[in-house]
Amino acid sequence: MPETFHMDIMSNQGKVLFKSSAKTVKEALFEALNARADMAQANLSGADLMNFALKGAVGAVLPQANLSRSNLSMVSIPESNFSGANMSHANLFGAKLRQSNFAGANLAGANFMKADLSNANFTGANLTGANLMNADLNGANFTDANMMGVNK
Repeated sequence: MPETFHMDIMSNQGKVLFKSSAKTVKEALFEALNARADMAQANLSGADLMNFALKGAVGAVLPQANLSRSNLSMVSIPESNFSGANMSHANLFGAKLRQSNFAGANLAGANFMKADLSNANFTGANLTGANLMNADLNGANFTDANMMGVNK
């Protein structure tokens, strides 16, 4: 009999947002986003989502999600909503996040080196100490963002 796995995605308040039989958080998130599940307030703190790509789709919906210290390097999820998310110290090296919404997000200490952030919205975001070296920032909106100590 094949082994059954359960990888539920939980909210910051402990509510189950999506039930999955996936073996990994990456597989469970892929299933959830393909099913257009609402991942608002998802707790993915510390998740390894390296090279995560939502092929043929755009617009992950992760407002107010906890993605602190997550590995999101080389992800490809353009036009996503990370508004109000906690992405402090997340690794987004080389991520393809063009036209994504980071309004009001906590991005303190996040690594966006070589990321595609073109036309992204960072209105009111906290980018204290973030690394934006060699990132594509063409058309990005940083209105009222905290840029103290940003490395660009």
